[in-house]
Amino acid sequence: TAARPGLEPMFEARSVAVVGASVKEGSLGHQMMVELLRGGYEGAIYPVNPGYAEILGHPCFSSIAEVPEAPDLAILGVANHRVEQALADAVAAGARSAVTFSSLHEDDPEPDRPPLRDRLATIARTAGIPLCGGNGMGFLNEDRQLRATGFATPDDMRHGCFGRRPVLLEQRGGDLRLFRFGRFTTRRCKG
Repeated sequence: TAARPGLEPMFEARSVAVVGASVKEGSLGHQMMVELLRGGYEGAIYPVNPGYAEILGHPCFSSIAEVPEAPDLAILGVANHRVEQALADAVAAGARSAVTFSSLHEDDPEPDRPPLRDRLATIARTAGIPLCGGNGMGFLNEDRQLRATGFATPDDMRHGCFGRRPVLLEQRGGDLRLFRFGRFTTRRCKG
C-alpha cells in the first residue's frame, strides 16, 4: 500500500496558491485572501483568477500553472462543478497539499461515475497529497500564522490559547466542536 502523505506541506505551507481569489468584498474568494493577510502569513501568496491583474496588493495569475513555484498549499475556493479540474490543475502544477470548501454535492450525478468526493480523493491519493475538505471551513495554524479558510476568523486570536498541544476543530453543518487530545473541551482563552 502507498504511504499516507504527510501533513507538513499543508499545515506548515511556505507558499499558498489561492484559486478563485477575488476583489469582490463579501465573496469567498475575497475572504480567503483577507484571512491569509489578516493572520499575518509571511509565506508567498499567489492569487489565481483570470479576471484580475492584482488582488489586495498581490499579482494575480490566470491559472495555477502560471504561479512561479509549485505551491505547498492550494486553497480551492471554486464551485462544485469546477473543483475537480481545479484539484487536477493544482496537482499538475506541483501543489503538495490542497483545501476545498466546496460541498462536493452534484445535482445531476452521472450514474456510472463515482461521486465527486471519491473522484477528488482518487486525485489526491494518486498524487500523494493531503486534501482537506470538502464541505468544511478549512484550517488555521496560528504557529505559522496560516489561516486557510474563506470564513471570517476572530481578530483577537492569540497564539498559545491551548498551549503547545494539538487541537482539532471540527465542523459539521451547524455543529462546532473543539477537541484536545481526543477530549472535548470548553476551555476559553482569558484576556
